[in-house]
Amino acid sequence: MGMRARVRADPVPWAGARELSLSDYWIRALVVLGTGALIAGMVFLYLFLQAELTFARREVARATLSAERLQREVLYYEHQAEVAFSRRQLAERARQLGMGPFNDEQVTELKLENNGSPPGG
Repeated sequence: MGMRARVRADPVPWAGARELSLSDYWIRALVVLGTGALIAGMVFLYLFLQAELTFARREVARATLSAERLQREVLYYEHQAEVAFSRRQLAERARQLGMGPFNDEQVTELKLENNGSPPGG
């Protein structure tokens, strides 16, 4: 019969390879756990910052709505003041107080500056 080739079944060691000791397993386990903790910490930080950003956006929206509401209120009161001090309203009040006929020469308008004080005062 023919010749059979013999195959060697011994494991071939890697260059510089050695058996892992128990301490090597602990080092690998700590590296894996440390990497996992680092990734979990980064995910937690990301989620925390997203929550803070959401709360900040909510506060900005709330402040904007409040400012718009106050601006509408100021406009409303400015309109009420213009109506209350209109010539027609002043004529009606003068008539009710018995001040006689009311005409434009009897009215002097004072223009207020931005801080609410009369000019020159």
